[in-house]
Amino acid sequence: MSKRGPERFPGLAWALSATLTLPSWLGACRRKASGETGASASATSGGAAAGAGDLAEHRLRTADGRERSYLAGTAPASAGSGRPLLLVLHGGGGSAEGTVETTFTPEAARAHGFVVAYPEGLSERVLGKDMATWNTGRCCGKAAAEGVDDVSFLAAVVDELATAQGIDRRRVFATGISNGAMMAMRLACERPDLVAGISAVGGPGYTGACAAPRPVAVQLVHGTADPCALYGGGAACGGCWERASAALGVKLPERHFSCESVAEQAAFWRRVNGCGDEARPTHERGTARCVEYTACTSGKPVSVCTIEGGGHTWPGGVRGCDERSRLCRAFADATGPISADLDANATMAAFFLR
Repeated sequence: MSKRGPERFPGLAWALSATLTLPSWLGACRRKASGETGASASATSGGAAAGAGDLAEHRLRTADGRERSYLAGTAPASAGSGRPLLLVLHGGGGSAEGTVETTFTPEAARAHGFVVAYPEGLSERVLGKDMATWNTGRCCGKAAAEGVDDVSFLAAVVDELATAQGIDRRRVFATGISNGAMMAMRLACERPDLVAGISAVGGPGYTGACAAPRPVAVQLVHGTADPCALYGGGAACGGCWERASAALGVKLPERHFSCESVAEQAAFWRRVNGCGDEARPTHERGTARCVEYTACTSGKPVSVCTIEGGGHTWPGGVRGCDERSRLCRAFADATGPISADLDANATMAAFFLR
């Protein structure tokens, strides 16, 4: 897969009319700077693992005639069949490769017994570079502009891995940050038969487009100081790339957009899942607190993890770039801090496998 270098950031606000900032893109920048190779080989469906983290690139052709790709590990024969699958979705302008290091890592997948896949959104060339987005209905980028059927693409990924690795189709989960969080929520809304649960990190919400929802286990992970997808919602979401580019002396206006508050998203899924008002704490450490609504008539819980002062970042993750560089500092300032008080990977794994 092609490398993503730091020079790509200035063009991102032009590429996405409602850009949602993601650390996944920065992750590939970090690997390029350090000389790591990332996923170094490609394979057809069921191909052997290769490259960093025992990941291989797989390609498939969707019903609309597009060639799409995803990264996935190949389980050793000793692992057996029937393991849960986790789809990890990058954010707007990110990539499958970039999100491997900065979000739910292959190491976390192995530790918790998941087969993990990192699908790639639809890419477009901006200033000579590839940037990928997901079509969540109301955004983002080329994926939304062309109306690409990302729901069907992700279903095809699940089908391939069910055949190649014998995953437990009753335990398919999805997570993502920002635009990827929206895509995970779209899956929950439109394909509750496909995913048993999702975890949305820094998600702007999707419930307004959820026409006929059915119960799905839903976890929301969000920082109260998220400057890109506001914790309290409202019409002033977005603008992260604009602020970051301004810090670099470049004026790149970015359109703001409306997003749903965390409370609104949680209330929606509690109604869908038939959950009561009582929530029990499941995590309390420093600035991070998680509560879970488990008294749900559907048997599908709703969890909310709040990080006081947390940014548009993956709790317990890494920035994915050299923070000594001016570029990295600008985007760190624009997206906010990464909390060390919550391990998002361990928290969502426990939620999914409860």
